[in-house]
Amino acid sequence: MATTKTETTHIDVNEGNWKVFTERLGWSDETRVWIGQRNGPNFANATIGKDGRLIMTAVKEGEQLPEPLMILPTPVWQMIVDAIAEKTPPSKKEALDAELTATKYHLEDMRQLVFNQPEEPHVHDYDEEGGEKN
Repeated sequence: MATTKTETTHIDVNEGNWKVFTERLGWSDETRVWIGQRNGPNFANATIGKDGRLIMTAVKEGEQLPEPLMILPTPVWQMIVDAIAEKTPPSKKEALDAELTATKYHLEDMRQLVFNQPEEPHVHDYDEEGGEKN
């Protein structure tokens, strides 16, 4: 019996709730990719038309699994995912976390410079009468 490994990624877009589903069968080196849009209880599956544009087809509950958008060798799919991840700007939270981490280390460095410096001995200079000059 073949095992199925399904990985799901959700992408929320202002125009609706887009979803990306991937599936790799344990006995195959191919990854099947579905893209769809959920709008309330309705779901529309995307396929690619002859002109290269997405064609959205409504899928009714209980219907057979719709045709995937694409079927790719898994290494090719992984290259696409890696390329997208590399070009995708970090989320606002990731950027803020990085900035806060940098600030934390900067403040730590400043504390060490100010508070952890070894004290230099104070040199006393005396004049001829024995009084301190400084």
